[in-house]
Amino acid sequence: MKAKLYVVIGHTISGLISPNQKEKVLALCEKFLPYGSGFDAGVSIGQSKEDRIMMLFAYHHLNDGGYYSGWTYHTAIITPTFGSYKLVIKTSRCTGSLRKRVNASIDYFYDTIRAALDQEVELIYGHPDGFSLKAVRE
Repeated sequence: MKAKLYVVIGHTISGLISPNQKEKVLALCEKFLPYGSGFDAGVSIGQSKEDRIMMLFAYHHLNDGGYYSGWTYHTAIITPTFGSYKLVIKTSRCTGSLRKRVNASIDYFYDTIRAALDQEVELIYGHPDGFSLKAVRE
């Protein structure tokens, strides 16, 4: 099955992929989500439902001197729309100078997560582990 990453995640959550393989497929999908460049703890798929995908991530901010200055915690909520999706990012546990850094980074969060979700991937059945997921190169 070739599809955008958000479609594979959505199909898995809604039960269109075998329920006994759900955790395995979602773990494969998480490997295609942002990691590094501030997303130092990666992005994980949280408690999702058929009508929304929840992703959790912490972001490691740098200060003006280039040193790590603290973490902020975020939830990305992806809801389906006609042929695409809506992405909303919410921030929690953020105060003081880190709030300014979040405001300066929010476009980067959206761009990076959208780029990951819009990747074309192929879910391969019949792999020795049951499933495999690979990026489709154009």
